[in-house]
Amino acid sequence: LDPRSRQVVWSTIRGLVDEGVTLLLTTQYLEEADALADRLLLIDRGREVAGGTPAQLKAQVGEQRVDVIAADGAEFERLAALLREQFDTSDAAEQRTVSVAAPDEVEDLARVAATVAQSGIAVDEIALRRPTLDDAFLALTGHLAHEQTDPELSEAEVAA
Repeated sequence: LDPRSRQVVWSTIRGLVDEGVTLLLTTQYLEEADALADRLLLIDRGREVAGGTPAQLKAQVGEQRVDVIAADGAEFERLAALLREQFDTSDAAEQRTVSVAAPDEVEDLARVAATVAQSGIAVDEIALRRPTLDDAFLALTGHLAHEQTDPELSEAEVAA
């Protein structure tokens, strides 16, 4: 769906639920599930992986974090080295992103932002983020939705 049509569909679904209608929605788009569902069931290769509210599933995979996106690859290397010295970090070089654990939310965001500002390293974005349902799916299944993690599985078993 185009963005406008998607908004109309989402609004229609919310309206039906507000009227007391119970809906069963299947989707591979976890952003959609997060926006519309009261309860979720994550299914991977035909098997239930986890269930609960969106908040419960996201809470299973960790706390909030501060994501800092470097302006380019060279700045990413400098940024990763700087933040690694002072914070508990993880890197995603392909996205030029360094993530810093942020249990104290706004205070941690302010500390990271001040450190980056003082360094003069060029960044595109600094943001406080909570885990997403995509993060939950990846953590709870241990792989991407389209990955086949066991090369011994047959196609029928993967599709089951």
